[in-house]
Amino acid sequence: MRESQSGSDPRDVGPGRGAGAVRPLYRGRLVAVAGVVAILAGVSACGGGSSGGTAPDSSAKQPYVVGATLGVTGSLASIYKPKNDALTAYFDYVNAHGGVNGHQIKYVSLDDQTNPSIGVTNVKQLLANDHPSVIIASNSDVIGAFAPISEKAQVPVVTSALAPSQLDPPSPYFFSSAILETQLSGPLVDFASEQLHVASGANVAVLGGQSTAIDELDSNLGKDAEAKGWNVVYNQNIPLTETNLSTEVSAIVSKHPAAIFSTFTPAALPGAIAKSRQLGYEGPWVLWSNAYNLPILKTIHETGVYLEQEETDGTGDTPELQALRAASSAAGSSYTQYLWTQAYVNGWDIVQALKRCTATCTGPDFSKAMESIGTLTSAQTGDLYPGSVTWDATTHGGPTEVGFVALKDGTPTPIGTAVKAAA
Repeated sequence: MRESQSGSDPRDVGPGRGAGAVRPLYRGRLVAVAGVVAILAGVSACGGGSSGGTAPDSSAKQPYVVGATLGVTGSLASIYKPKNDALTAYFDYVNAHGGVNGHQIKYVSLDDQTNPSIGVTNVKQLLANDHPSVIIASNSDVIGAFAPISEKAQVPVVTSALAPSQLDPPSPYFFSSAILETQLSGPLVDFASEQLHVASGANVAVLGGQSTAIDELDSNLGKDAEAKGWNVVYNQNIPLTETNLSTEVSAIVSKHPAAIFSTFTPAALPGAIAKSRQLGYEGPWVLWSNAYNLPILKTIHETGVYLEQEETDGTGDTPELQALRAASSAAGSSYTQYLWTQAYVNGWDIVQALKRCTATCTGPDFSKAMESIGTLTSAQTGDLYPGSVTWDATTHGGPTEVGFVALKDGTPTPIGTAVKAAA
């Protein structure tokens, strides 16, 4: 499975009003800028769709509104607040460099505390008061709760946390910025078999966090592992709020696995890996969702840890990656925070559609613009993605390929080339 606006402008943060209150986190500053910097992730010509020529005076055009409901407080704030910070940083950076086709972006973010009922209230408020072209959300359970409302209003959702039912068949109003969890089991199992040489007949374990999407992935992992001839000796999902997995790890190690497949929050995962080593497990941990895991795992020096990678970790020399780091720096933020780069890329995807949208960019207009992006190679995304991405009339899943890295002395080293995920 990243921080705030450039400069020191204050956020529009509502005062505490008790649990369940709708809190406006950010109302987006609208900045008119005379010049346009040539290198800007999502606004430059990278990936096609650049408006070309001199942008009109942004003060003469209505802003594009991007709404969001995110768990910035509550039990999962440590992983979802950085997502809001990254989106704020990215949209501020875009605005400070001329906006999109002369339009500034007004980013309106509300706190749902990762509570589906609050998410529903937030989306109703966004639709009634702010009329966004698109909505971002951070949790598949929250999205599942408000999806009928946003879909009825014909406002698209672009996020990294969709469930398969929202993309198969593709709804006009759901687009993914990440590989679906359910598509990852094949690449994960193939990687363990082909690169790590986990043999037929071996024991394997699966340890994940509880969410609609992860539950489906863990089920698929079990089936694909058995198809490889492996014995799935442990397959459990634990609440994402759990910070100590010692009991689960002890149970896993006692079953002598040859590999452990997992993803979890930064608060729990390093301790789980360290505990397994203390108990004598020397085999690989094969992890998915680099946005969750890569930042924290870079800080510990464990070997035998392998990570599926769906988007950039922020390093590299392309103009887009330089812009990512510049946006992070301008915001006084750190792109190594959990979910930061994933959220930044989510914002970049949205800007690709806004560049192709109409002046008013209603929800249906945004949907058509998103479908007009087509296929972009990794190079066309400026290496924001390790492989190609596709959004068109029949494919709303976005990324189609994943990479793998090995962590060695805290440094990620790519293994092989990007591989295609399951359809």
